[in-house]
Amino acid sequence: MKNSENYDKLKESRNVTLENACEVINKIEDRKQSDITNKNQQKLENIKDKIEQDVNKFAENLGNSIQLLNEMQDNKIGVVWHKPDKPHANGTKDLIRDARNVTKDIKELQKDSGEKYGMQILNSIRGAIDLLDDPNSKIDEENKAVAKKYFMKLANEVIDKALYEPDSLKKDIKGYNSKIVFALNDAGVGKSEKETTKMLQFAREAAGLKDEHYNISTLISQKDSWGQERTVIQSDVMLPSLTAKQQQEYKAIANVSSKRNLNNKDLLATLPKWFQKLKPHERSLMHAHAQNIADGKRVISSQFLTKLPGLRNAYEKNLSVVKDQREEDFLRIIAVDKNDLFQREDLGSNPKYDKLPEWFKKLDQGTQFEILDEAKEIGRNKEKRSVDFLKKLEDYSKDFVSKKSPGITKNDLKTKLSNLHCGTPATKIELGDKQAEIDIVKENLKQLQMFQRPGETINLNILNTNLGSEKFIFDQIMKATEELNAGEEKEQFTVTNSAINAARFFTSRQNEVFKDTLVIIGKNIENEKLSDVAIYLKEGKSSKSEALKQIEELAKTEPEYANDLKTAVEARELIDSSNTKFNKHKHANLELSAKMSYLLNAVRDDKRYISKGADKIIKHIVDFCKSGKDRTGINKAETDRNAIANALDVDPKSEVGKENLLLQASGNHEQSMAGTQGGMLGCHSLKDKSFKMIAFIRENKTIRKIFAQKSAHHNSKVKYHKIPSPKKLYRPIKYTYDLIKTSIKRYKLKKEYKNVKNEIKENIAKEKEQQKSLLKTDISSKEVDQNQKDVNKVLIKESRQSREQIEKNIKTRETREIANHKREESLNLIRKFSKKDLELLNECLLG
Repeated sequence: MKNSENYDKLKESRNVTLENACEVINKIEDRKQSDITNKNQQKLENIKDKIEQDVNKFAENLGNSIQLLNEMQDNKIGVVWHKPDKPHANGTKDLIRDARNVTKDIKELQKDSGEKYGMQILNSIRGAIDLLDDPNSKIDEENKAVAKKYFMKLANEVIDKALYEPDSLKKDIKGYNSKIVFALNDAGVGKSEKETTKMLQFAREAAGLKDEHYNISTLISQKDSWGQERTVIQSDVMLPSLTAKQQQEYKAIANVSSKRNLNNKDLLATLPKWFQKLKPHERSLMHAHAQNIADGKRVISSQFLTKLPGLRNAYEKNLSVVKDQREEDFLRIIAVDKNDLFQREDLGSNPKYDKLPEWFKKLDQGTQFEILDEAKEIGRNKEKRSVDFLKKLEDYSKDFVSKKSPGITKNDLKTKLSNLHCGTPATKIELGDKQAEIDIVKENLKQLQMFQRPGETINLNILNTNLGSEKFIFDQIMKATEELNAGEEKEQFTVTNSAINAARFFTSRQNEVFKDTLVIIGKNIENEKLSDVAIYLKEGKSSKSEALKQIEELAKTEPEYANDLKTAVEARELIDSSNTKFNKHKHANLELSAKMSYLLNAVRDDKRYISKGADKIIKHIVDFCKSGKDRTGINKAETDRNAIANALDVDPKSEVGKENLLLQASGNHEQSMAGTQGGMLGCHSLKDKSFKMIAFIRENKTIRKIFAQKSAHHNSKVKYHKIPSPKKLYRPIKYTYDLIKTSIKRYKLKKEYKNVKNEIKENIAKEKEQQKSLLKTDISSKEVDQNQKDVNKVLIKESRQSREQIEKNIKTRETREIANHKREESLNLIRKFSKKDLELLNECLLG
């Protein structure tokens, strides 16, 4: 499929999400938050009652429980879920999280909710069940049955705690993980605990692919420069397609008729090499999900870096603001001056005059001057902005503008950001062939390229450092882009490095592409009143203060253009700043990548003045770190903060700007994305190690604790009570203490597990005895039925003989009396076989 077709598919998908978001915004709901929570708790109660009743629906019930817990932890802070009916072209649907009425209780927002840990445990149980059900495993059927029963009891216990004492799950998660590992290992899954743990890690990641994946949006409230609340939509839209090659590979796997055939050497040799490298249980687990991945209905988890090709944790992030038509009119009015109005008879083709609101053009000249003077004054001084002036504009327009139907549509939205982000397109799949590995990276980059506007260059913005365990990302990306760019008339890919972790101080910065972009923007400025801005963008150095003065003057009549240029000037200063820990811009890379994301979106919008000459610099930034979760999440949060501030004309460092950041963090969009679908189920929030390095978070501990919580640290490995590594012997006292403490915990957990296991085995043995007894009873009943049939045959035969006799002697009365007597004898014979007789007969047969 051509790139333009895929770009159109993504654009269509984006539009469906915005239409569904508008539908939610237009809803008038009077449901109480407590009612929603109670309803979901009742649903979970119902599932809990069914867990141990139906083994066949165990996995389905676990999946439903996980989704309910996810929704319930949102409900607790005032976030309401909506799932509109309208689907996307590929069959996926939207999940709209309405956070406009999120709680203001800071402690509640900072709380690391127990429901998230419940999700993690239930998902691990779901993965454990899949390992037991693997048809290629050699697990004893009795052991499998015992383990399944144990997991069902464990799931019930977890759901019960999630309902009535969720906070206990936070401290119990390692204990539950330990029980799962012990039970699996005891059943025969894995030769050692270490192997069992690795198998469970993959299985729980694969289990997340069972759930329906959504295009996720969050509605938040933000204050604008007029002091009024505006709705902002943060949305992450799934990328709807793989490349033809990727699709072909996943479909080939899906088309294998049975999991049992996956170990057939001849058949396996026809499947992709990376699939052949998977372990037998991994091949079985992925077989079930290959078709959904091929169809673009599932997001590949960030944890599959070493296992699966294709972009991981990949979305298009969009940020849209609900427009205020009164503000739009205000911006058009302040763009003209009195001369334009004085000569309006002769200047009908004046671009500024033509853009004036139609209702304004119909006013008399005196009223126009009055409105213009007041608007200009407000334009010069933001502090004078108030909703009262907007209401005045609304009152003036009423007589000339037809009444608009209630509610908003997609046309009432202004999209300020639209960027792709993902886990690194590099791979850690080991094929034993470096070029084959680079080919996987190239195919991942081609997948990104499918969703670019025709003619665009992709700028790969790497958020990692070129050191240690992350160096492979740079090596592979540089090699792959070099090969893809070779022989092309126009550069397909450029690369920048905006590392945002502590190691950034020990590596060189790579931002020449950003610098070149700003130079071109400077060259495209033709307005003489902006000459200092143009010089600063082209040369940097000492003309920043003059440039800002010119931008300040421009803001009085064209605030949007002024905001765009101010962002460009700030980006230029960040590029020229030194990469040292002691520089005032300690976090220059984060701020720079956020500003360039916003700026290049502005350049791509042909309705914006800054887009002039954009054909020379059109680039689409794709931000990514290793997982696409923590550092990318931080980057997206900062990018959104900048975009919202520019869209609502608010200084992000002002009190309103800080209040908006708190509301943005409270909406939990980035945190939720880390704990679902492309992230790891239940591992909501972003790792606080990353946040210790970020200025806009570190300076505000309140917000940091909302963004960063401990649940994020359970995504990479199954954390359980394992024996401490001997590597810690360099601290012998601590090692000894940890060893004793862990050994005691393991002993208690194993003892508890064995007690429950023995109880289950006894119950299974009793059930078998009961089944045998029922079987014997069933056989006896059949024998009784057969005896009754034989008796009936005798009776019928005697009855026939009696009738024949009666017919012979029917002519005489005496014969009739004899016949009656015989008939009575026959009836008496039948009556002899009473219920008690049959019961006695049954007892004899059983005896």
